[in-house]
Amino acid sequence: EISGVLMEQGKMKESQDAMKESLKVASEITDDDFKSDAYREISKELMGQGRMKESLKVASEITDGRIKPIAYMEISKVLMEQGKMKESHDAMKESLKVASEIADDLDKSYAYMEISKVLMKQGKRNEAIQIVEKIKKGSERSETFNHFGKTLAFEEAQNIINTISSEDNQSAVIEGMSKRIYVQMELT
Repeated sequence: EISGVLMEQGKMKESQDAMKESLKVASEITDDDFKSDAYREISKELMGQGRMKESLKVASEITDGRIKPIAYMEISKVLMEQGKMKESHDAMKESLKVASEIADDLDKSYAYMEISKVLMKQGKRNEAIQIVEKIKKGSERSETFNHFGKTLAFEEAQNIINTISSEDNQSAVIEGMSKRIYVQMELT
């Protein structure tokens, strides 16, 4: 984050030096989980600075299978915000590829859950639903459909109910819609 602040202040050399120091420190971390998380944060910061090639290189260094798809998903989100839709789509494809290689069902389910939420925000409703259907853990699948019910416009949420194959998943969307209506009623 120091690098980003320096960049915002127009101190490019200092920003690059701070990023190099962050990468050096991250590379010296011995715990794979902490190292992967540090690389994910650095990759995200680099993307925010518009340094896509460096960001993708750092993301490729992540060894933790649970964190790696999240890093690519974050890259995709930043690229989308920057209006770079093709690159965003490519990063999301990489995120899905990496997520599909995760052996642990809980970690894979979590990655798919997060990816599907981003796809839904990108307006890729059918793709998001296809990803959610791959989630093996019922609680993550239910949570994701519940999230859709809370965040989508009411008509959109109603429309996705018919495309969902499971009654439990349909119920999760309806529950999310109900919670959203309840919150809106409390606010008025």
